[in-house]
Amino acid sequence: MRKVVSLLSTAMIVAFIVSCGDGDSNVSNQTNTTNFPYDPQALSVLEQIETLPKEDLTEEEISSLIFMWNEEKLAKDLYYKLAETYPEYNVSQTFYNIATNSEAIHQESVEILLNKYKLSIDNQPYDENRDLNNDYPPGAFSLQEIQTLYDQLLNKGSASIEDALKVGCIVEVTDVNDLNERLAIVDNQDIIKDFEFLRQGSYNHYWAFDKALKSIGIQDGCCSLGEEYCKTLEEYPPSNMGTNGNGNRP
Repeated sequence: MRKVVSLLSTAMIVAFIVSCGDGDSNVSNQTNTTNFPYDPQALSVLEQIETLPKEDLTEEEISSLIFMWNEEKLAKDLYYKLAETYPEYNVSQTFYNIATNSEAIHQESVEILLNKYKLSIDNQPYDENRDLNNDYPPGAFSLQEIQTLYDQLLNKGSASIEDALKVGCIVEVTDVNDLNERLAIVDNQDIIKDFEFLRQGSYNHYWAFDKALKSIGIQDGCCSLGEEYCKTLEEYPPSNMGTNGNGNRP
């Protein structure tokens, strides 16, 4: 498994970025890069999960780490692919920003824990020098259930830009649900810290997709998918968005 870049050296390339991203940079086709910048908050979390004491792992914690590595990779790979699918839409920048500025870092954060506890994501023996990006290129996963979900969501998102943005809402709600389920069964502090970090990112991303949908005329945003995907600020408190004073997003 590929060694994670030293966090001390990473600190030298810290850049200020927003985690859910509505930036103005052009959509790139460099979908395999892991040379992404870390914002200060993300760097702090990565340092903490690496340096918190190691604790004995339960089978539930092992399976949770493997599952979440795959699910965060799903979000990253899917968003890059959807950004490339709709280059003619400015709103597709949302996919690229989230994939680059958050999901790649989220996948890396789980990989730090996999390395810390010397865990393999599949039936191969653990190898600290293994490069998971080579073994599992974009769109490939070690868990069949994640592979199936990726294929289904990509198919749905390929129908239209509206469907693509709705897929973003689905991914983020699914991620929050899966993280909540696993946070209820893990007790290692480094895993809890990481999963809470991932969940906060999903809260932010949900509102980014909600905003993007509204910008193309879908008045109800993510709520257009139905009750299951209709969230409030209280349920999904964003870390980088204000409200207009009456509990609604601006």
